[in-house]
Amino acid sequence: MRRSLDGWGLLLLGSAWLQSATAVGGVLALAGWLVGGAAAGMGVASLLLPGDRRIVSFAALAFVAGLVLALLLLPFYGVSLSLRLTALAAAGALLAGWMSLKRTPPSNDGGGWAPTVPLIAKVALDEAMLGSFHLRIRFPRGELLERVIEETALLRARHEALGFLADPLAYHRKPLPLQTPRIERRRHLGVDYEHLVFDSEWEPAEGEPGRVRWLEQGANRTGHAYVVRGDPMAPWLVAISGYRMGLPLTDLTAFDPREYHRRLGLNLLIPVLPLHGPRRAGRRSGDGFLDADPIAFTQGEAQAIWDIRRLIGWVREQGGRRVGVLGLSLGGYNAALLACVEPGLSCVVAGVPATDFSRIFSRHAPLAVQRACEAGGLDLAGWREVLRPVSPLAMEPQVPWAGRAVFAGLADRVVMPDQPRDLISHWGAPRHAWYAGGHLSYRGDRGAHALVREVLVERLGARRERSRQGD
Repeated sequence: MRRSLDGWGLLLLGSAWLQSATAVGGVLALAGWLVGGAAAGMGVASLLLPGDRRIVSFAALAFVAGLVLALLLLPFYGVSLSLRLTALAAAGALLAGWMSLKRTPPSNDGGGWAPTVPLIAKVALDEAMLGSFHLRIRFPRGELLERVIEETALLRARHEALGFLADPLAYHRKPLPLQTPRIERRRHLGVDYEHLVFDSEWEPAEGEPGRVRWLEQGANRTGHAYVVRGDPMAPWLVAISGYRMGLPLTDLTAFDPREYHRRLGLNLLIPVLPLHGPRRAGRRSGDGFLDADPIAFTQGEAQAIWDIRRLIGWVREQGGRRVGVLGLSLGGYNAALLACVEPGLSCVVAGVPATDFSRIFSRHAPLAVQRACEAGGLDLAGWREVLRPVSPLAMEPQVPWAGRAVFAGLADRVVMPDQPRDLISHWGAPRHAWYAGGHLSYRGDRGAHALVREVLVERLGARRERSRQGD
């Protein structure tokens, strides 16, 4: 009964937004059909298909888009209409957030929590981001899905034959030295940085399924990184960004040089992950990396670790002796994996980290795709096994216990709390911080920032304090 009431609520709020917007006519009428129609449609879908997790995400996306649109149209359509549309969109987004929160309550790892309006709003933003991902990820179907299932079985058999299931670390080849990257000096939003460009030189091994297809992605064969540095002997922070990032706008915002370089005194290196940013193979950054293809994900992770290790070698050649790593989301996954593969790191902080993409697939992939995989013999256990050579939970970290740290959100909808919880357990319960928020709200949490600063000061030698004058 409760689920039906929620579905009716989405339908009524979406219909009200649609009616208010279309009554004016013009451009707003078109926007009304797109936003209000989508929101109302998700209400209908919630009533007819209550088990589909994507419905709440699409509803949240529609209402958040309506909220932004209502604010943008304020100068053109007046305060009264804009406020009405804003109120309807905000109510719809909060309802979608509340529906998500009820379906999977927040973890209690970090203590108690309360379903406050700010928490529900943060959950709604997570769901809206998931909705945008669902619209853009190309999940394999038909013959493509059959090929994925067949090649995954071949890759799993190859892993077993070569001993990579028993010893996942052996899958990662020693990277070639990075000696002469091309360096371009650039400026972005008042920040001077260097753009490093180099030949990746990583290739899937001969005989590995998908080798030719991976190598055909020409732009991905060139590695990129963004660097902000001063004294080459100062400590270095390798900051690994998340899914769909990889551009200066996103990466230099997520890892603000004014914080890490000017205030903490660290040299900053931000590698671009395979298939991201200038390495993208599709229209958008990240296309092909997380499209429910275990082979592409395995090869992407193997290349990411290879490239980052080469960059760390280059850092050490510049005189850097203390190197730490901070990763966010998909970058947190890579940071945790790097902790298992690269020796000599001073610290690794995994922020809102994914740790098991078999569970990510089972939570976010369409039910039809999951059932087709299971019918073809690729179930959740099969996913986990074939991804074992690139799993941070399958290998022991080489970073000292005191240099490991994790922060995560109690109400994260993108990376559910069980994933960072598993990493915390696997790492022997190191320093960690849970905050009352979602995947996107870590930036506003003092506890997460305090944990990062504490680790960087103690393990990497970052400055404890510095005047903010001139920042």
